Amino acid sequence: MNLDINSTLMLQNASQENAVQSAARKAKALAASQKEAISDKDMKKFDAVSKDFEAMFMTEMLKPMFAELKPDPRFGGGKGEEVFSGMMLQEYGKMMAETGSLGIADSVKKQLVQMQGEIEAGGRESMNAQIAASNNNEQPKDLTDIINEITNEEQINETR
Repeated sequence: MNLDINSTLMLQNASQENAVQSAARKAKALAASQKEAISDKDMKKFDAVSKDFEAMFMTEMLKPMFAELKPDPRFGGGKGEEVFSGMMLQEYGKMMAETGSLGIADSVKKQLVQMQGEIEAGGRESMNAQIAASNNNEQPKDLTDIINEITNEEQINETR
């Protein structure tokens, strides 16, 4: 069978599209099974934690914006305004997080669900194996290994 270059490219593109669609279906099925495995109570916790994270993030982003605003000397200022301005920024952050307009909470929740599903599916060893595979087959470091490396680097720097 003789195929010209265009026909060959079309066949390759079609097979790649099928592979991508198959991978997408598998990912959706995995996500659905992970969500089913996680209880409603956990999902509510994930919702709350992810919204709190987005609110905290927004509060931190608003602080520099409001730092340069100076109160009107006739009606404002003082320690009370300093304290309450921080609370006001926290409430602004919470309100922005409730709208979900940034999508940070959604991304955080997806990651939490994925991590929880991986832990429930295969335990910590499975998650470490996946991390190692994604890091060019490097074994993930334990906290004690990291601490030892830092300590060794500090000792080397002190001897210089």
